[in-house]
Amino acid sequence: MKKTELLAPAGNLASALAAYESGADAVYAGLGRFNAREMGENFDYDDMSRLSAHAKKLGKRFYITLNTLIKEKELAQVAESAAELAVLEPDAFIVQDSGVARMLRTCFPGQEIHGSTQMGIHNLPGIELAQKMGLNRIILERQVTLEELEPIVKNSPLEIEVFIHGALCCSLSGSCLFSSYMGGWSGNRGRCKQPCRRRYHGTIGDKKTSGFFFSTQDLYSLDLIPRYRDMGIASLKIEGRLRKPDYVKKTVQAYRMMLDTPVEKTGENLKKAKAILAGSYGRKWSHGFSTEEDLKTVVAHKSMGVSGLLVGEVNRVDNGSIKVRFSRTVRLGDRLRIQNRSGDEGPAFTITKMFINGKYVKQSEKGRDVSLPWDREEAPSCGIVYRIGESTTYNTGDKLPLFIPRKKADLNISLTADALIASSPQSEGGKEFKAELNLDRAEKRPLSAEQLEEAFRASRSEIWQAGDISVKIEGDLFFPAGQLKQVRRDFWEWLTPLLETSYQPKDKNAWKSLLESNQPAPYKGKAGDDRILSPTSALKGTTVEVKPINGTYGKRNELILPDFCSQKDLPRLQKAIDNAVKKGVKRFRVTSLYQLELLAGYKGLELTGSYPLPVMNSWAVAELAEYGLDRVQGWIELEEKSLKQFVKASPLAVEIYRSGRPALLSTRATIPALGEINDSRGKAFTVAKEDKIFRVYGGDVTAFPGQAGCSNFFDNSHTSAKDKDKETDQMNWDRDLV
Repeated sequence: MKKTELLAPAGNLASALAAYESGADAVYAGLGRFNAREMGENFDYDDMSRLSAHAKKLGKRFYITLNTLIKEKELAQVAESAAELAVLEPDAFIVQDSGVARMLRTCFPGQEIHGSTQMGIHNLPGIELAQKMGLNRIILERQVTLEELEPIVKNSPLEIEVFIHGALCCSLSGSCLFSSYMGGWSGNRGRCKQPCRRRYHGTIGDKKTSGFFFSTQDLYSLDLIPRYRDMGIASLKIEGRLRKPDYVKKTVQAYRMMLDTPVEKTGENLKKAKAILAGSYGRKWSHGFSTEEDLKTVVAHKSMGVSGLLVGEVNRVDNGSIKVRFSRTVRLGDRLRIQNRSGDEGPAFTITKMFINGKYVKQSEKGRDVSLPWDREEAPSCGIVYRIGESTTYNTGDKLPLFIPRKKADLNISLTADALIASSPQSEGGKEFKAELNLDRAEKRPLSAEQLEEAFRASRSEIWQAGDISVKIEGDLFFPAGQLKQVRRDFWEWLTPLLETSYQPKDKNAWKSLLESNQPAPYKGKAGDDRILSPTSALKGTTVEVKPINGTYGKRNELILPDFCSQKDLPRLQKAIDNAVKKGVKRFRVTSLYQLELLAGYKGLELTGSYPLPVMNSWAVAELAEYGLDRVQGWIELEEKSLKQFVKASPLAVEIYRSGRPALLSTRATIPALGEINDSRGKAFTVAKEDKIFRVYGGDVTAFPGQAGCSNFFDNSHTSAKDKDKETDQMNWDRDLV
């Protein structure tokens, strides 16, 4: 069992350095585009290069996030960005889009790929499909309970990573339209405006009230770390790429302490770790979605969903300054946020100057009015003031050296009991290294190809390193560790002078030809029949009746599979699929990746990708087509121009979601208000509980124009005759999706 990794967030280089210094084994970071925290500070290329060099010097790891959905026109840009970043030798790329996973696997063979929590994988069939897609690790959906987690980790063919601390999204990962519906800022594209943190008005029981109906408490797992460690989870992840170095430092210190604590000192060190974590300025702690009871309480609707320590209130806003009455001591350099009482996120800033009665001070006095200069265009409305960071000086890392990659030599290694023969196709004249051996047969644990490959990667050179390694072993052999190390040293001493005189590097632009030669061919067939989802049957189990408008199919049932199915509920779903197939159902609507693995054993089925399965580009379509998909539904967030580009490039027939009320948010958490709710602007929504999942639907019907060459899907499951003459919402159709 590998040592459990402690993985920390790095919104900038200073946070990464704080994480490493505090005990993190690895950090995850992103550039300004194509990552799920695009609204944060993020890295530029030079700082990412410095991070790479520093991580390798320390023997630490770093992962680069490319974890958003990608439009068709952005594919080449993502590939180019990945090529630039691959030079820095990240330990893995983290991805959400199945098309990006395919692109990385195709254009950058050998690069490790981790599946983001945004992929929504939450059970073993989903992990098994991810393995087929070439992923090395899965970051599980956050709404997996501990009871469900244990058998998943025990039986997973891939490494498992789970979140242990930080802010929680209320929605099931990767399927939230809430922010996009409210104004074109997609959470699936790293631009969430956090509508979950706002105040809403509705009914709880029979009482009308207002509250933060979708605002979750923060995740906290210090007391669960021994259990996670014993499970064999590969990586424990702290959320917080929008947070500052002081937050990263304290959270990493606390969790490092618990991860390294022996069993007999668990209680003692838990108190110490809690004390460290108390200064991290988060929201109220909870165990998130860890148990059935936690699912009922993780939403704290009576509390404003803001992070930080309450320190005061804004009394006045004057020209060029704001007047704050502080209830706690604050100092120059502290970071504050002014929070509107509606719950909408207010401005954050660092205190650079403070005045009391016109006199410059370095810290506030409790109960006194303090004047803070304000030079921003938008003045804050009067609100509550929270401290979200302390006045601390951190190493920015701008003096660290840039990463200089070592040259790569591919290796071919053949091992028998009598000899090890190795060579590099990039060395002079195809010469071979040979070490005479006399190895015994292994009685229990023979040397594996992976172990031999790992051994030969250690070149101990600042100039040369192994690239792709091909290994062939004849027989079950025992190779003493000391002897293996000596053979490896002898090989690299032999190879290095040959490489220095005849080394031929690989084409650094090979990815371009791979991208071009593997571009999927556009679909040329017929669109297929249109379908209408009946409102009377949509919520009765998983089987719904779909009535074709045209085509030759006639009236048939189509099984729409649930987008979330817990590990323990899989037998029930598999039985439902078996019964449907026996009754002649051949058409299935795939709403999540795990379903492609469940359906893999059946023949003659017709599979249509359907919301909330995200498909935005031709490479994603090509990837899913390999696992049986026949038709895809264009991603509902796409604007007109991007959707048309996608339709033109798709290698499968495309279906358009023409009208309906798609779920804007889906969650296992208990939402306290059911029925109609409204936000502070009067916008209406409906909250419904459907087979253990709470879902939020928009007050307006979402509708899009039809497209030439596409089939149509009319979702009437949450509409009625009353909606016929009402205005409709077009999501992002006539505005650019950001």
